[in-house]
Amino acid sequence: MTWDLPPDDDPEPGTGAVACRLFPAGPATGTVLIGRTAEYRRLREDLFAGRNSWFDSAPGFGVTSLVTQARIEFKRWQDPRFAWAHCRLLAVHDTHSVAVALLEALGQLASQAIRRSNVFPETVDKLFSGVRKTIYTDDKHLQTIRLHPGDDPLQTVRAVAPEVNALAVERKCRPVLIGDNLQQLLALREHEAVLQTLREAIGDTAEVSWLLYGANRAAMRRLFLDDGPLAGTCSRFRLRRIHRDVYAQYLADAAQAQWKCFIGRKATRMILGLSGRHPRWFNELCRRLWCSDLPPVIQDVVDEWTRVVADHRQLAAREFERLSPNQRSVLACLASTPTDQPRARQFVRRTRVSSASVGQAIRILAEQGLIDADVDGCWTVSDPVLQWSLHPLRDLVEEIYDIDPRFGLD
Repeated sequence: MTWDLPPDDDPEPGTGAVACRLFPAGPATGTVLIGRTAEYRRLREDLFAGRNSWFDSAPGFGVTSLVTQARIEFKRWQDPRFAWAHCRLLAVHDTHSVAVALLEALGQLASQAIRRSNVFPETVDKLFSGVRKTIYTDDKHLQTIRLHPGDDPLQTVRAVAPEVNALAVERKCRPVLIGDNLQQLLALREHEAVLQTLREAIGDTAEVSWLLYGANRAAMRRLFLDDGPLAGTCSRFRLRRIHRDVYAQYLADAAQAQWKCFIGRKATRMILGLSGRHPRWFNELCRRLWCSDLPPVIQDVVDEWTRVVADHRQLAAREFERLSPNQRSVLACLASTPTDQPRARQFVRRTRVSSASVGQAIRILAEQGLIDADVDGCWTVSDPVLQWSLHPLRDLVEEIYDIDPRFGLD
């Protein structure tokens, strides 16, 4: 895919600027959004058609990059005009805070639909009858409508949503509402009422594209699959690991951009093996390697990955500390010995907990996204930094060292 974007300024080779551009710490957009051509094409089609989507993806797999790329590209489209709002649900703790977050996003969409330059009191007074409204200047110094939740916050959301939809039709605008950390809604005391309100709001806004995702894949599946409270409201959008050949080609091109040469096959394989082709950790590792004046050899990759794990060990420790003793034991055993039969006698004996407790721990760890089953049903730790914090994969390193360099990546 060719991106219709202004070209980046070419930094001087041999500087950290090249590494940061090729392997960004934040969202990857433009030419560095790699391996997601099919996914981005589908996202564009969904947005133009006004379809809703929920993302079935592990954290760090590129949802933010896809959405950010769409926001950048669609600024240039005039028919229909696109309006964007981000509803952040990480800090919600009750129905009132949920309603405030949703109304903030709906107010932003309404402001963009009528165009910011027309957000005058006399215009806003005619909108959303029965709802208290004020006008404020946002962090970009743009006039925005603030909708107040009132005495019945969820009812206010239900009343506002269809009016935003009607406003979009009238002003020939395509609103897009991005909602993240949806898993937080399941922890609320009145989550059933909140989820029913959200379902009604999605149903009442046919002109609005809802893009919804959360950090907990199991929670998202519980919301949207089978007979979940939001089932049927949004289509499923899956993001998988980027194929090794795509990453290998990108590394070759990146080496040419930085050092005007290629890196070795073993170094490439080591980068892919240690990072687990996890987009976040792949970029973190390569950004450090590409800051060097010389292309990395295989030992450079191992040494830098060891530093990545050490620098982010506190993240792994935080995940580990919040688990129960049984879950910690099972996770540690899976880190050292992945298995497709976690309730087999030999594995159960190593965990030192009962077979039933192992099964329960596997279920909870999978729900939290800490472990994944591959195509063969083998359970492994999903995050490579967590894996290495619990049990460094020395066998993998030795195996790659011993590979005949004449052979490829497979």
